[in-house]
Amino acid sequence: MTTRSDFDDIRPYNDSELTKVLGRLVGNKEVLAGIAMIMPKQLADKLVLRYKELRSVDQFQEEYMFPMLEHLKNIKSTAITFSGSEYVRQPALFLSNHRDIIIDPAFLQYVLLRCGMKTSEIAIGSNLMAKPWITDAMRVNKSFVVRRNLTRGEQISAFGELSRYIAHTITQKRASIWLAQREGRAKDSDDRTQISLLKMLSLSGEGSFVENIKKLRMQPLAISYEYDVCDYMKAKELQQRRDDENFVKSAADDVLSMQIGALGSASEIHYAFTPPIDKELDRIAAERLPRNEEVRRVAEAIDTRIHRAYKIFKTNYIAFDLAEGSSRFESNYTEEEKDNFSAYIEQQIAKIELRQVDKAFCREKMLEMYANPLKNKIAAEGN
Repeated sequence: MTTRSDFDDIRPYNDSELTKVLGRLVGNKEVLAGIAMIMPKQLADKLVLRYKELRSVDQFQEEYMFPMLEHLKNIKSTAITFSGSEYVRQPALFLSNHRDIIIDPAFLQYVLLRCGMKTSEIAIGSNLMAKPWITDAMRVNKSFVVRRNLTRGEQISAFGELSRYIAHTITQKRASIWLAQREGRAKDSDDRTQISLLKMLSLSGEGSFVENIKKLRMQPLAISYEYDVCDYMKAKELQQRRDDENFVKSAADDVLSMQIGALGSASEIHYAFTPPIDKELDRIAAERLPRNEEVRRVAEAIDTRIHRAYKIFKTNYIAFDLAEGSSRFESNYTEEEKDNFSAYIEQQIAKIELRQVDKAFCREKMLEMYANPLKNKIAAEGN
């Protein structure tokens, strides 16, 4: 029988651990400095003085995290919008595309609370837990650890543990989970579900691949950004990877991405829930395909759902036309808006700190970031 102790190294903190963990956090000067940037002072002061009165993680999130996210939304001058909430049936595995390390899952919780639903658990890579207080802050907010940078032998064991934990959380704890469709963010916004991720998700069950996946109550989720404040950092990393095949991003780079993503303006972020993919899974199972083909078809079904659900902004139309050298979507924006977006791209490129910035390459990659959601939506809709 599976028990919570089986997953102590990776699971979120539970209610009985809340007071001890919050005590560590409010006693940390670095944490208090960070809280002062994103939480109203009155609320922060209340947390420091009264954290011992909290009895559950849900209470902590509702009384402190929700108003903090409301405040952060205003700091970022960002509208958080959503659609398709009527499709949500909890518990669910929200499998989504991935733009920002912190913001994607954080504002999903905001949306769920806005809809009167329970918050979800969140899959977070161990590479992002660069400091003990970051680990505490994430795990006290329902994050569980996805181990990164492992040897092949360690990876097989970790995948099995992770698969069992996800299945345990959804089928036994009856709690929802947010999980990115691939390891890391898609730097060019060409969102594709990672085959190895789907294979990992199926490891815990004793049935067929499709049967094991179906038990997880998967609901694809599309996240759309009007502006991505980390776009220039992604372009920088793409150049670094092009110039050095052995390039490995540092923990400091991850922390910087978290800081910039959390505080920078994104204008609008849209969460589009889609229905569960049970019907697609049943159709795939009925074809009795070889396993690898089944996995590929499930990934394709998820991608199609996400691509169709993107919210398309003027930035996407403009980037598409600039990247293609076309005027296909010129009716969706003005010449002034096109000039303003072009100026924005140049301003972002100017922020890139490298010994020699390949401006043409970075400009091309940044345009791809904004054009690809539209390209994929067009392909998914058969236009």
